[in-house]
Amino acid sequence: MSMFWEYSLYMLAVVFGTVLVNLAFRLKPLRNIRLLISSILPVSLVFISWDVFAVYRSHWSFNMGHTLGIIVINQPL
Repeated sequence: MSMFWEYSLYMLAVVFGTVLVNLAFRLKPLRNIRLLISSILPVSLVFISWDVFAVYRSHWSFNMGHTLGIIVINQPL
Protein backbone atom coordinates (compact mmCIF):
# COMPACT_ATOMS: atom_id res chain seq x y z
CA MET A 1 0.00 0.00 0.00
CA SER A 2 1.43 3.41 -0.92
CA MET A 3 2.11 5.95 1.81
CA PHE A 4 -0.56 8.20 0.27
CA TRP A 5 -3.28 5.66 0.98
CA GLU A 6 -1.83 4.70 4.34
CA TYR A 7 -1.94 8.33 5.50
CA SER A 8 -5.45 8.84 4.10
CA LEU A 9 -6.75 5.70 5.81
CA TYR A 10 -5.14 6.74 9.09
CA MET A 11 -6.85 10.15 8.93
CA LEU A 12 -10.20 8.51 8.12
CA ALA A 13 -9.76 6.15 11.07
CA VAL A 14 -9.15 9.11 13.39
CA VAL A 15 -12.30 10.88 12.17
CA PHE A 16 -14.34 7.65 12.35
CA GLY A 17 -13.09 6.97 15.89
CA THR A 18 -14.04 10.47 16.97
CA VAL A 19 -17.55 10.05 15.58
CA LEU A 20 -17.91 6.70 17.37
CA VAL A 21 -16.83 8.17 20.71
CA ASN A 22 -19.30 11.04 20.29
CA LEU A 23 -22.11 8.60 19.52
CA ALA A 24 -21.19 6.13 22.28
CA PHE A 25 -21.11 8.80 24.99
CA ARG A 26 -23.93 10.85 23.44
CA LEU A 27 -21.70 13.89 23.13
CA LYS A 28 -22.89 16.79 21.00
CA PRO A 29 -19.79 18.83 20.12
CA LEU A 30 -21.53 20.62 17.25
CA ARG A 31 -24.53 21.88 19.21
CA ASN A 32 -22.68 25.14 19.93
CA ILE A 33 -20.55 25.83 16.87
CA ARG A 34 -19.30 29.13 18.31
CA LEU A 35 -17.92 27.39 21.39
CA LEU A 36 -16.35 24.68 19.23
CA ILE A 37 -14.58 27.22 17.01
CA SER A 38 -13.45 29.34 19.96
CA SER A 39 -11.82 26.29 21.55
CA ILE A 40 -10.13 24.93 18.41
CA LEU A 41 -9.03 28.12 16.65
CA PRO A 42 -6.49 29.51 19.19
CA VAL A 43 -4.69 26.19 19.57
CA SER A 44 -4.70 25.58 15.82
CA LEU A 45 -3.26 29.02 15.09
CA VAL A 46 -0.38 28.46 17.51
CA PHE A 47 0.59 25.04 16.16
CA ILE A 48 0.05 25.86 12.48
CA SER A 49 2.17 29.02 12.88
CA TRP A 50 4.85 26.95 14.59
CA ASP A 51 4.87 24.43 11.72
CA VAL A 52 4.94 27.15 9.03
CA PHE A 53 7.87 28.88 10.75
CA ALA A 54 9.79 25.64 11.33
CA VAL A 55 9.44 24.57 7.69
CA TYR A 56 10.36 28.07 6.50
CA ARG A 57 13.52 28.00 8.65
CA SER A 58 14.29 24.42 7.53
CA HIS A 59 14.13 23.10 11.09
CA TRP A 60 12.04 20.26 9.73
CA SER A 61 10.27 19.20 6.58
CA PHE A 62 7.54 16.87 5.42
CA ASN A 63 8.09 13.92 3.11
CA MET A 64 5.59 14.53 0.31
CA GLY A 65 5.35 10.77 -0.25
CA HIS A 66 3.65 10.50 3.14
CA THR A 67 1.06 13.24 2.56
CA LEU A 68 -1.85 13.88 0.22
CA GLY A 69 0.27 16.19 -1.95
CA ILE A 70 -1.87 19.26 -1.30
CA ILE A 71 0.06 22.31 -0.03
CA VAL A 72 -1.55 25.13 1.99
CA ILE A 73 0.77 27.89 3.29
CA ASN A 74 3.82 25.61 2.82
CA GLN A 75 2.08 22.89 4.87
CA PRO A 76 1.15 19.58 3.25
CA LEU A 77 -2.15 17.90 3.98
